[in-house]
Amino acid sequence: MDGIFEIRIVDTGVGGDGIGRVDGYAVFVAGALPGDTVEVRLTERGKRFGRGELVRIVRPSPGRVEPLCPVWDRCGGCSLQCYDYAAQLKLKKKRVGDSFRHIGGMEADVNDVIGMENPFHYRNKAVYRVSAKDGGITAGFCSGRSHDVVEVGNCLILHPSINEMYKNNILPLKNLRDFGSVTVRTSFYTGETAAYAARNGKTEVLFGGDHITEAVGGFKFRVSSGAFFQVNPVQTKVLYDKVLEFAGLDRSRNVLDLYCGIGTVTLYCAGRAKLAVGVEIDGAAVQDAERNAKLNNIENAEFINADACGTDFGELPDFGTVILDPPRKGAGTGLLRRIIAIGPERIVYISCDPATLARDAGFLCANGYAAGRVQPVDMFPMTGHVECVAELYRK
Repeated sequence: MDGIFEIRIVDTGVGGDGIGRVDGYAVFVAGALPGDTVEVRLTERGKRFGRGELVRIVRPSPGRVEPLCPVWDRCGGCSLQCYDYAAQLKLKKKRVGDSFRHIGGMEADVNDVIGMENPFHYRNKAVYRVSAKDGGITAGFCSGRSHDVVEVGNCLILHPSINEMYKNNILPLKNLRDFGSVTVRTSFYTGETAAYAARNGKTEVLFGGDHITEAVGGFKFRVSSGAFFQVNPVQTKVLYDKVLEFAGLDRSRNVLDLYCGIGTVTLYCAGRAKLAVGVEIDGAAVQDAERNAKLNNIENAEFINADACGTDFGELPDFGTVILDPPRKGAGTGLLRRIIAIGPERIVYISCDPATLARDAGFLCANGYAAGRVQPVDMFPMTGHVECVAELYRK
């Protein structure tokens, strides 16, 4: 398989690369879109698939548009910025449905993806990689599948406050070379912006305070420097409202929230539940969660600092609903068996990876549960990523 091949792009991968086939052999092509016919030079060959370099677009996809960012193709962060936004949403719905079909072994009831009215400037966080450049030092974003750092002075998916701090505070830092990366966070609620970096195993505050305060759906949340918080506050409310809808809570029902982080979902649900219990392995996040309960005057929420996979659910109250929001790798069968053992009427599963969500949903459906609605939410416009919330109920 040497030389240049003409292929038609029929799908995209997780990172947004186009997928086509050469004599049945799958080839991933950065910068190619579904509907494109392209000329490709193979650069990597594996047993199951290869990667190709886009040489020329022979016939563009009907959904192809002119990207607004001048470095979109070098930065690699917005692989779908050259694709019409409505087409992006359809593509992501297809990916979710395909994951349930091929990985979960079921036909899921996948709703249309809930998109954004304005799919730009939505991110409240950026991580800038520090790197040597032309005998000096710089910070920026890593180009796709490389260690090359690209300076992006006006990133179109970042909140403007982050771009301003990057240009005015981060790049001019005299001791920038002391850090491997710099994280900048901003609050859509208060307007606070802060920058942090790790040095010698400790987090150092470079600008602003050691936390910001964000708000979602009328709740306020303290977010410490290293804590996890959804990067898109606008769509976070959309996501959490769906979680609340799928959870089926009332004042007679207890809810267990696994991987609760700083308590966002736990506290969001507490007002509809008898008792809300959050479990989180990160001790600093649990401290934030407890502060957030007080900040919002919520008294029926409790937090346990423990690994969700190692918690003895038998010592906890009965739970009618279990909510879980695991890392990208998913929950895994060990934790799922323990959830099945306590027998909640409903399970609400939040996921940033449709593949692991489908895998875990398939396991639950083979062990006494049925899949209900699946709601994708576009938390990451212009990228190939999509967030989902799925409801499962006991048969």
